[in-house]
Amino acid sequence: MYGKQSKLRAYRAMRWGRAGWRAPFRRPPAVEWVSGSSGRYFRSYNVASLSGKLERFLQDRPQASGPLARIEPGIVMAIHRIPALFYIYKKVFKLRDRALYGKKGTRNPVTGEPVA
Repeated sequence: MYGKQSKLRAYRAMRWGRAGWRAPFRRPPAVEWVSGSSGRYFRSYNVASLSGKLERFLQDRPQASGPLARIEPGIVMAIHRIPALFYIYKKVFKLRDRALYGKKGTRNPVTGEPVA
């Protein structure tokens, strides 16, 4: 799983989406985009996307097959490959998250208490 808004672009290491990327695998891997950037998959507003994809994978159900589901991975990959487009994409999601969930505060990772 790769984050739609992740600037790390970890999919590059396995050449996902490039010709021959599946060759090293015995079975074609299930690769999915999940909402969020690197390290933010477990935030309350991203968990629904993550858990839905995990549940479908664990139940061995096929990926969604509607028209949007078929073209979304290609659109997200195209956005990732064009730096200016990716920058705009990340900014839009950052603004959306701020509007929906407020300004994020810093918390102590051990205690969960707000840090001043």
